[in-house]
Amino acid sequence: MAEEEQVRVKIVQLGKQVFNYAGPAGCTVGEVLKATRVSIDHLRTDIRLNGESAGEGALLRDGDILTVLPPIKGGGTAPGG
Repeated sequence: MAEEEQVRVKIVQLGKQVFNYAGPAGCTVGEVLKATRVSIDHLRTDIRLNGESAGEGALLRDGDILTVLPPIKGGGTAPGG
């Protein structure tokens, strides 16, 4: 019986943790985030796949690096401006 293909992905949650994930070949960014319980704000979280912006439907390949950047707080207008 052939072994099912897997992908190994490094997940970097900026400011929180770095860990490795192994899952079935053909999985998407969204499936991995759900499986690993990485919570995101769908409107403000920046998701990067190998340094490039990626959506939750992007397919993962073995050795990919998935970076989850939380929303940046602040950035309001300066007083008097």
